[in-house]
Amino acid sequence: MRGVRTRVRSRRHGILGALVVGSLVVALLELTGAAGYAASGSTYTWHMDETSGSTMVDSTGGHDGTIENVTLGRSGESGTAFGFNGTSSRVIVPDDAALDPNDADVHISLWMRTTTKPAVPDYDLFRKGQAPGQEYKIEMQTNGQASCDFRGSLASSSVQNGPDLSDGSWHHIQCDKTSSTIALTVDGHAYSKSRSVGSITNGYNVVIGAYPNGDFYQGDLDEVTMTFGSGGQTPSPTASFTASPTSGAAPLKVQFKDTSTGSPSSWAWDFGDGAASAQQSPAHTYEQPGTYTVTLTAANASGSDSAQQTVQVDDVTAPTGRFTVSPTSAWSGWTRVAIRQQSISDDGTPAGQIRRVVRWGDGTGSQTWSSGTVLRHVYRGAGAHTPQVRLTDDAGNTRVVQLGKVSVSQDQVAPSVRLDLPSSRDLVSSWRRLHGTVHDHQSGVARVVVRVVQKRHGHWVAYQPGTGWVSASSRAAAVHAAGWVRVVPGAGAWSQDIPGLRRGTLLVRLTARDHAGNRAAVRSYRFLLRRL
Repeated sequence: MRGVRTRVRSRRHGILGALVVGSLVVALLELTGAAGYAASGSTYTWHMDETSGSTMVDSTGGHDGTIENVTLGRSGESGTAFGFNGTSSRVIVPDDAALDPNDADVHISLWMRTTTKPAVPDYDLFRKGQAPGQEYKIEMQTNGQASCDFRGSLASSSVQNGPDLSDGSWHHIQCDKTSSTIALTVDGHAYSKSRSVGSITNGYNVVIGAYPNGDFYQGDLDEVTMTFGSGGQTPSPTASFTASPTSGAAPLKVQFKDTSTGSPSSWAWDFGDGAASAQQSPAHTYEQPGTYTVTLTAANASGSDSAQQTVQVDDVTAPTGRFTVSPTSAWSGWTRVAIRQQSISDDGTPAGQIRRVVRWGDGTGSQTWSSGTVLRHVYRGAGAHTPQVRLTDDAGNTRVVQLGKVSVSQDQVAPSVRLDLPSSRDLVSSWRRLHGTVHDHQSGVARVVVRVVQKRHGHWVAYQPGTGWVSASSRAAAVHAAGWVRVVPGAGAWSQDIPGLRRGTLLVRLTARDHAGNRAAVRSYRFLLRRL
């Protein structure tokens, strides 16, 4: 699309433009010599403070512009600003030989504010000329960065760098060309490239906010200035400021005083906490603790400079938290006691960064609580224990939260377990499902364990869960080979299927364990099964 525009423009100026410009160059060279005809030290200033009419006034160079579809009276970086709609807004400053820098240095600066990024190719903020001819321009690229472009008689070069400018804040952009360097300065941060582009002259209008027929900018512009050469140019300012106090407890009110030299005409403060100001000497209150880097960018028509200081706000408030512990009655060696975090906060440290250390109150030392909202512990000794949580923020402020007491009892009583005997004890079918009862009145029954062996026609066999019956050489070998059938009881009763029983002598061994590890004495039963 840009190539099409270039060709159309070139045709229109190809013959007539060459004759006119050539004649002017020859005439001026005869008068001024080979040094060029730009007025060294010429300055053009467009404050963009107009609130009505169709003329943008150049208050220093006399080159006014024509306003097209621009919103006037927008809140500006200084006074009022121009608003550009992104589709048809632009300002045209008619072509004049005085607007061509030739061999002179070029200094262009402006303030911009936008919340958008351009589509391909870019936003044109300020330009004179079109490629492939000689030109100079400031653009905003698709990634939100600003760029400076200079195309002269020897070469072309550009610098693109800096932050994404689509954050809705005012940003100061400056483009500079000297005989050996081009530079881009964004909010006081400079990016440069060594390159000599030669003389720049063209027969195009100055266009602000657009390519001649496209690349329309959407956002606000203010305080556009351009200076050729250095003669008569106001020096760039040197930024500096004082802050009082520079440290203290939150909330901390700090008074800033501008002490910049070089007659700045505008000030841009970045307080480091997301707030900003355009006042010369503002005050600002820091509500949250932290270390903040304050930046002042002081600017005038010739350029800008930045200075920084650090403000330390010393968090003095300890974090707070609410926790619960349950259960508050537990059995030693068995019950898992849980601390649950209900809430945690601090005025300067994010909740996830507050350090938590737990002491369970039983002499086991400190436990770092690194993640999650629940931490569990099993007490090994009887007694009353009081857990606590120690909270520490990034500033070192500490608070200890005491929790309720946990009463821990020692279970030393084994469970009781028995086998229910059927009415027909010599009947095989009566034993194919074993039944019994089990009780524990303290930590509770963990499991019932059963072993079953048989003597059939003089041979011993052992029952193994999952396998069935296996032969054994003796009673002792059968008892050793038999597997423990682990039965989890319910409501004081237990049962277990013993498939594959036959006639013969039946031996049953029975025990149980509670949750504290206490085991009931082994009970043995012997029955002779004569009938199926």
